Amino acid sequence: MTKINIKSFFIMSILILSASSMAQNHVFGDSTNSFVILASSYTNTSPGTSIAGDLGYTTGPAVQPIISGNTHVADSVYSQAGTAQKDETSFANSRVCTTNLGTTVDLSLVHGGVYTPGVYCITGAASIGAKGITLLGNGIYIFKINGALTTVANSVVHLNGAQASMVSWVPTGATTLGANTKFAGIILDAAGVTISKDVSMIGRVLAFGGTVSTDADTITVPSYVMADMHKADFINSATKWSESSSVSDTDLLNNMHMHGTHIPSWSKKMVGWMTHGQISQDDFVNAMKYMDDKGMTK
Repeated sequence: MTKINIKSFFIMSILILSASSMAQNHVFGDSTNSFVILASSYTNTSPGTSIAGDLGYTTGPAVQPIISGNTHVADSVYSQAGTAQKDETSFANSRVCTTNLGTTVDLSLVHGGVYTPGVYCITGAASIGAKGITLLGNGIYIFKINGALTTVANSVVHLNGAQASMVSWVPTGATTLGANTKFAGIILDAAGVTISKDVSMIGRVLAFGGTVSTDADTITVPSYVMADMHKADFINSATKWSESSSVSDTDLLNNMHMHGTHIPSWSKKMVGWMTHGQISQDDFVNAMKYMDDKGMTK
C-alpha cells in the first residue's frame, strides 16, 4: 500500500468513525435542524399551541406554548441557528430554476396543483388555494417566491412520497398560513411568519430577524428518511459519480440533501467499499454528511 493510499485509508476510516459517533448523538445537519420556530420576536395567542422541537427567540410570548424541546433565548445556539438560516436561504436562492411559474400565482391552480422535485420560481406573490397542492415523489423541492406566501383557510399541502424535510419555501415577503391549514416544509422567511388558528404543520418556521406568531397550532419538526427506492437511486448515482463525470459533485450532494458543491476526489474509494459491502450505505452517507457539516464540501 502506497503512502497516499495509507493516508486516504486512515482519513476515510476517521471520517466513518467520526460520522458514526455523530449520528448516534443526533447532531447531524446544520444548526437549525432541531428548531421548529426561530424568530427575533415570537408571539403566541393561545396556550393550546404545541411545538414538537426547539424554540428560539430574543423577545418571547406572554402566553407560553407547549414545548417538547429546548427554548433558546438569544444564546449562542440561537445565534448559530440564525447564521445557518441565512446560509440555507442563500443556498436555496442560488439554485437554478427548473420551472418558472409566472407572476402572482395560486399554486393550486397551475401545474395541475401537482409538483415533482425541482426548483420552482415565482416572480411575484404565491398562494395556495382551497384545492391545495400535492408534492409527488422523494427529492428536493424549492419554491423561490419574489413576494409574499399565503395559504387560504383549510388548504392542504399533500405529501405523496415527498418528505417535509426536503421542501423549502423561500419568499421575500411575509408568510401567512390561513386557519386550519395543513402545511409541510421549511419556511425560510426573515420578513416574518403569521400562523393562524388551528394550523397543523410538519416542518420548521425559520424567521430569524423577523416575527413569528402562532395561535393554537401544532408544529412538528420533520425527520429525514432515505426511502428504499431512493437508496437504490442513490447507490446508482454514487457509482456513476465515482466512475465517470456523468454525475457531478453537486448532483450527488443534492441527492443526499446537502448544500456543498465539491467532494474530495479521494473519497471515491469509499464508494468502492460500499458497493463491495466493506462499509454500509449508511456509513458512506454519514461520512459524506460529516464532511459537509465540517465544510469539506464547499
